Amino acid sequence: MEPWIEIIIIIATSTALAISIASMYIATRFHRLFRSFEASFKSKTLRSKKRKKRYLVFRIYRLDSNPSFEELDLCIREALKEGIGLLGMAETGVKLIRYNSTSGFGVLRIVSSYIERTIFSISRMRLCNNKKLLLIPLVLTGTLEKAYKKIQDYEKKYSSF
Repeated sequence: MEPWIEIIIIIATSTALAISIASMYIATRFHRLFRSFEASFKSKTLRSKKRKKRYLVFRIYRLDSNPSFEELDLCIREALKEGIGLLGMAETGVKLIRYNSTSGFGVLRIVSSYIERTIFSISRMRLCNNKKLLLIPLVLTGTLEKAYKKIQDYEKKYSSF
């Protein structure tokens, strides 16, 4: 074989070797990058599936005596059952956390994916044990401590009324 052909073959094989090494390096870099993106995507997806709790601060206005904790809990459940149905009520995970019958302020726990439906259903409530009342949603918070702080602020602000 002629020497110039051997030189071309050596150059071609060394170029092919360099290209294959570079492509392997690029492939491993992209694979690592893809794995990190995939891991972050999966964790965000799992976090978004978690049912987050929100706390609704509300006030009850009533002409005669305010309802007790148990009466109000029953009335809220009936309003939800009427507004969004039994299955919807089960999915909302609504729970009456705190209610002060003297001031009329209370805290309701709601699952974050059903906030609008729940607020709509309970704000339409006008009767509790055949007595007229008005439930007004005031603030929606992410923690129970903030909800308690808002209740204290409202009680200080409106205690003279």
